[in-house]
Amino acid sequence: MVALAWTGLALGCGRPVELPGPDGGSKVPKDGGMDAGVDAGTDAGSMPEACAAPGAVCDGRTGLCSTLPACSSAKPCTDLTGRTVTTAFTAPRCRTLAPGRPSFNDSPPRTWSDSVTGEDRAACVFRPPGAGLRPLVLYFHGWSGTADVIYNSTLLRQKAATFPMNGDGGVNGFVLASDQGRNLLMPVGEVASQTGGGTAHDAYFRSTGALSTNPDFRNADRLIDELVAAGGIDPGRIYVMGWSNGAFFAQLYAFSRHVIATPGGNRVAAAAVYSGGDPFAGIGVDDGTRCAFKSVPMLQLPVFFVHRDCDSATCDEAQRVALGRPVSNNATAWMARLTGELGDGDVTHVMLDAAAQPRTSCAPTSSCTSDLAGSNHLNWPDGVGDGSGRDWEPAMLEFLRARHL
Repeated sequence: MVALAWTGLALGCGRPVELPGPDGGSKVPKDGGMDAGVDAGTDAGSMPEACAAPGAVCDGRTGLCSTLPACSSAKPCTDLTGRTVTTAFTAPRCRTLAPGRPSFNDSPPRTWSDSVTGEDRAACVFRPPGAGLRPLVLYFHGWSGTADVIYNSTLLRQKAATFPMNGDGGVNGFVLASDQGRNLLMPVGEVASQTGGGTAHDAYFRSTGALSTNPDFRNADRLIDELVAAGGIDPGRIYVMGWSNGAFFAQLYAFSRHVIATPGGNRVAAAAVYSGGDPFAGIGVDDGTRCAFKSVPMLQLPVFFVHRDCDSATCDEAQRVALGRPVSNNATAWMARLTGELGDGDVTHVMLDAAAQPRTSCAPTSSCTSDLAGSNHLNWPDGVGDGSGRDWEPAMLEFLRARHL
């Protein structure tokens, strides 16, 4: 889940096209994904990188022109922990393995096959016992993470049993589903020679329409629809949460599915994410606006956005430049844009220091070292990982509880 400055070039349309880093932002295409709002400039169709052109890699409509390729024995990838990955999918264990964390075992994982590609997919799912309708919280892990993160790095599984999420005097607890990403090759260097990668959700190929061709969008749609169809879930209280790469993907998914329903007719009510950035910005370190979405939607998606004052996803432009992060990785700029240019009036922005104390300004680059930024990024704000004892999960869940369709 740690954000590294992976910058690469791939040949496209006769010249190099810079591709995203592992926590790169995301954009929404003009493929029926969402109604257009703020015009950010040149129409994507006139761009030389437009995906209709031979050899194109990315454009302003869908980010990358196709989904990231899977890791394989022929093209193994090395994830952010240094582990070599040779398969397209790894099933989660759906139980606690980390010492000092509450012990839970929800194994075996829920498994299925992608309806188009036949690829294996899985999620960890917990349903509190007892009758009644409860909210659904769908969680997306970060790069090189797994669905097991809800057990080993958060306290969400503990809270799912009893936390009062209904807000209307209904039964306590919530259905918690943690989606397992695919093992994907990162676009590092020329496509033919890329080696970096790991388990992630593809926030780079932004097909977000009602019938998305992004396998991870399609997968989230199916998981939500099947869980709701099984009963026990209030369809007006479907929420998403995410961390790092999962924060970018959760926002991208929620901005679309807040307006456009899944094939099963379900919509997302709100999102709460940690250590992400602008899901509509350019996608490379020096990309500028080359592949940024050109007609950004104006939506009133409720968003609870948490990050650190020194963070690998970076707090401000000074940190982004110093740490060599993609242009999308600027939390304060994203918050200013979301509440200003994009007109979202239901946003809660929380900036924390390493001890999980609220802050109003980003740490200076002189004190924000790459080690501190990485450590902060890897500590979900539940008060355990950072040793602070200050748990911000209740605030995130209470924000979601107060928003429903």
